[in-house]
Amino acid sequence: MKRIFPLFLLINIIFYRPAAAQKIEVLTIKDAIISPVTAEYIRRGLNKAQENGALFILKLDTPGGLLKSTQDIVKLFLNSTVPIITYVSPAGGRAASAGVFISYASNIIAMSEATHIGAAHPVVGGGSWGELSKEMKTKILNDTLAWVKTIAQKRKRPEAFIKNAVEKSISITADEALKGKICDLIASNMDDLLKKIDGRTVVTAKGKIIISTKNAVVENIPFTWKEKILNAVINPNIAYLLFTFGFLGLIIEIIHPGLGLPGIAGTI
Repeated sequence: MKRIFPLFLLINIIFYRPAAAQKIEVLTIKDAIISPVTAEYIRRGLNKAQENGALFILKLDTPGGLLKSTQDIVKLFLNSTVPIITYVSPAGGRAASAGVFISYASNIIAMSEATHIGAAHPVVGGGSWGELSKEMKTKILNDTLAWVKTIAQKRKRPEAFIKNAVEKSISITADEALKGKICDLIASNMDDLLKKIDGRTVVTAKGKIIISTKNAVVENIPFTWKEKILNAVINPNIAYLLFTFGFLGLIIEIIHPGLGLPGIAGTI
């Protein structure tokens, strides 16, 4: 005997099918410089977020970094099809120099208490302008100012702050950033952040998106071992030591030819 299911029951089964939980991809840059390594890390995480239609959160604590890597990250953020949230964290952390541009390119800037943002004046290797001419210094500064102005306009953020951060290296606290509408909110931890961004509307390359964080599935994406090693080597202090030891190895090989190991190690 065939069983006949009422039509309204079938309709209820279709209409009340549970929706898939929102996914959130979380990346963490902790006291690391912005470099090709961190840029590739962010690219990898953002690609995964876009493939899964997930929310992208970057926990950021950086003293700054390379302009080219920062520009690559900013391009990724401005052309992202998923919401980008930069969370300056933990307490005592900072979004300095390159961190300012990355934060400004995000849909939402959140900050922990006792954090700060700013000091984005461009410098050349070694921490100074080096031997550049006055005209070249002006060219670099004006190009950077025009670039950050477009970021501020795109994300509808105050231009005055980021301009002064570049020209005068000013830096402000989280409370000052919130008061000046530089950041969108202050969150004490990740749970507080997810609660406060729930229901907010942001504009991505795909259009307007309403953020939903209720019952969201959070996935933390760590650095790979390769990225950890390269990130350590690219640290200026470590890089200087390696360069010094390498140079000494080559000197030893020249003074005592035939040893082999110092020359090989120095060359590497």
